This record gives sequence, structure tokens and C-alpha cells, in this order.
Amino acid sequence: MNQPRILVPTIVLLGEADPLRPPALMANDSQHFEGYYEQSVVASAGHFLPREAPDAVCAAVLKLLRRG
Repeated sequence: MNQPRILVPTIVLLGEADPLRPPALMANDSQHFEGYYEQSVVASAGHFLPREAPDAVCAAVLKLLRRG
């Protein structure tokens, strides 16, 4: 299926120990993004990043806000 390109600035956080969406499965996701795109693996985190790694989530949100 052909998906539309995503134009908004995006930071994707991946939990290193995520059993549902392992980082290795997400390696080619950047092809769907047109604008700023960053992908980061959060060590010792699983699928529920806001609970398991709130500092990483907050840092990613602040980074996007600073980009304006």
C-alpha cells in the first residue's frame, strides 16, 4: 500500500526491549518522512515509553518545540 509522506517534524523513540515493535523492525521507517526525522533507541525500555522512560519522552518533545 502506498502511504502519503509525513511532512511534520518527527522524533521516534523506540524501546530497546520492546517486544511488540522491536527497533530492528523500524529501521526503514525514515522513508515515510519528508521533513525533519530522528529515530532513537531508549535503553532498558519496553513498549510503554512515557511510563518507563519519561525523561527521554520529555526531552524529545522539548527538542521538537525548540525547532519551532
